[in-house]
Amino acid sequence: MKKFIWLIVILIFSLVMEKASASLINASIVNAANGQIFSPFYGPSADAYIDSDNEVGNPDFALKVCADSSSELTGKYATAAYKIGNTSDFVDVAWDSTYGSMTLFNSCDSKCCTTYSRFGFRDTMAVYPAEIFVGVSSDSVLDNSDTFIYVPPSNGWLRGYYTTNNVQSTYNQNSGNVSLDISAVTGYKSASETEPIYPGGAAKDVNYIIVGICSINASNIVHYECTSSRVVKPSDSAVSLYTGVVNPSNSNPAIIRYYVINGIGTPFCIGPDISVSLVPSNPYPYSGEIINFTATISNINNVDISIPFNVSFYYENGNLIDKQSVSSLSKGSSTTRNITLNTASFGSSGSHSVIVKVDQEGAIGECNELNNNATASISIEPIYFINVWIDGEATNEFPRAGVPYNITIYVNNSDGNYIPNATIHLVEHNGLSMFAPLQIWNHSNMKRGMISESIGEVKTNGTGWVNFTLIPTGNKPLVEQEPELADYVGNYSLYAELYINGVKQYVHNGTARSTNLPFKVLNHTTIEASYIKVVNHQNLVETIINAIYQSYASILDWLS
Repeated sequence: MKKFIWLIVILIFSLVMEKASASLINASIVNAANGQIFSPFYGPSADAYIDSDNEVGNPDFALKVCADSSSELTGKYATAAYKIGNTSDFVDVAWDSTYGSMTLFNSCDSKCCTTYSRFGFRDTMAVYPAEIFVGVSSDSVLDNSDTFIYVPPSNGWLRGYYTTNNVQSTYNQNSGNVSLDISAVTGYKSASETEPIYPGGAAKDVNYIIVGICSINASNIVHYECTSSRVVKPSDSAVSLYTGVVNPSNSNPAIIRYYVINGIGTPFCIGPDISVSLVPSNPYPYSGEIINFTATISNINNVDISIPFNVSFYYENGNLIDKQSVSSLSKGSSTTRNITLNTASFGSSGSHSVIVKVDQEGAIGECNELNNNATASISIEPIYFINVWIDGEATNEFPRAGVPYNITIYVNNSDGNYIPNATIHLVEHNGLSMFAPLQIWNHSNMKRGMISESIGEVKTNGTGWVNFTLIPTGNKPLVEQEPELADYVGNYSLYAELYINGVKQYVHNGTARSTNLPFKVLNHTTIEASYIKVVNHQNLVETIINAIYQSYASILDWLS
């Protein structure tokens, strides 16, 4: 029964204290000289506090607290303290020349009371930047059962900030702990200034820094709800603190915690973070080329992913290419997913892109949802087509050498555009040549010979067409009678090359991109014409052939 009564008493006392704390509205720090908000920083060169007006010499200040009624503050004591949220750790950091660390409220209006204006920050304790709490007590001894009121920076603070600790990367999902490297903490006067206040206790052996791991509390009294805190020295390193988060679920939102140093909090995130990059195997492909796109998916934060998520690939117009799955991804690890595309699927040459989106469905609660997409850009070169008709038939095969053929060529590209004024070289390599007939010899045991090459050049008209006569000479001795001659001079070939504005272009050879379009001569044995046909530009062709015939006849007569 006694235990039950004591529980009731404790409960009532707690409710009364909660109500009393809630009735204290706010607190501020004011300069004793002018009553303005007081936010000094510690100046190492002056070895003293300097206020916002650059007044040096540890200027005095007072504490002002407002409540529902100033009667709640009458006869009570107050001091400035380091503290973090709802934790019990605190250090009083002010000193009154008459009363010591606590002083009485002595000036009140209907809601607010101000302490005697003789406070100064104790440079043996309060060198580092801090957001201050005001401790209010009914006696001159402050303990953790007294009321503490958070002072927001707008109401006065010890100005400065801290260099960022890499707390996020030290989170251990199995223990829920993080490590805070206090020795790396350096206070500065402001974010825009680089003069350090004392780094790591190098100049002053200040034993009082309060650190903790917390979350935001909306209360202007508590400010932070903390799962752990410690009073440490600036020289301490690898201080382990508990976050209250153990093995968080991937399907829940990532969790934000704050590592708090002297009341100044810096957020960090507990959860996975998927990032993705996308790289094409060739950023400058030709139309019709097969290329790969490789997506590298990484979990760059501190929690393993143990549930599956999707990796989706899209064309630039939003059409889905492929969707693949990743079953799991440990923190700090990466995996890859690939797609293969024919660049003709983009529909035209020029600049195009593929987009990859990871976890588009939102299955994973991440610390950063803004790095889940990546784009790979490519610049597709058009490919050119030399379309050939031989005697009206779409083919690149000549039935027999030594016969005149009507040739029609149309040049266009993979975008469907005709190519006007294009230059086409018709090349016969190691054909029969009156000027340079086939010859071979050995020179110092090296096989050598006479290589011949005949080149005809034509240009397309304004719509990409051209008509002409071609007579492949072939080379029966090389191809059909003595193929070993190729060891001396190489093989016979007949092909077309395309030039645009003087620059040689790749063309489609029927199966892939190539430097030329090859022709075939199916039979290198010449026979007398068994039929009569009209060829392109016949009168001139006939005159030229007769001249050639006469030249051949003269040569044969001479040789014989």
